[in-house]
Amino acid sequence: LQVVESSLWARTRSGGLWQLVDGRWRASLDAPNCQAGGFVMDHHGAQYTSCQDGVWSRRDEQTAWQKISAAGSVGKLFLDAQHRLLYGGPDGLVRWKDGTTEQRPLGPGLDDWRVRAFLQDQRGDLWVGTFSGGLSRLGVGAVRSLGMSEGLGINSATAVLSDGEQIWVGAFRGGLFRTNRLGE
Repeated sequence: LQVVESSLWARTRSGGLWQLVDGRWRASLDAPNCQAGGFVMDHHGAQYTSCQDGVWSRRDEQTAWQKISAAGSVGKLFLDAQHRLLYGGPDGLVRWKDGTTEQRPLGPGLDDWRVRAFLQDQRGDLWVGTFSGGLSRLGVGAVRSLGMSEGLGINSATAVLSDGEQIWVGAFRGGLFRTNRLGE
């Protein structure tokens, strides 16, 4: 679910994209043959979706979908403060903007590419929740990964939220945990 300019958008796994207009759901054209994972839209109406065969974008509802990555099985998509699209790909964390792709490879601080949650905090740090690699903080200061061995209580971070002072981490069948902003 996402709200953009007072309009609610929903992504379904096999039923495509839907927009709530005047209290009624309206189907929106999806990427070709898409069995989707993630969806995000910027405040100008540009849309991004992840499908089994890759990641797609379009400028607005009137333009055609264009494949921007062949990476399959991508889940969560996120737009950061610089309006770059972020997602986990098989080789690491991917940032895409205007046809330019940058990648942060897997390794210490980012152990799993199957991203389930993103958060950019007030300092600009990026928090990445993964399927089995815990929660990673990328940005100001040292890259830090938090999981069971660091006392987080989970290795699967499926939701992440900040209340301005603490980072809250949720896990499927794992509960809710909190850590301070620095992840220390």
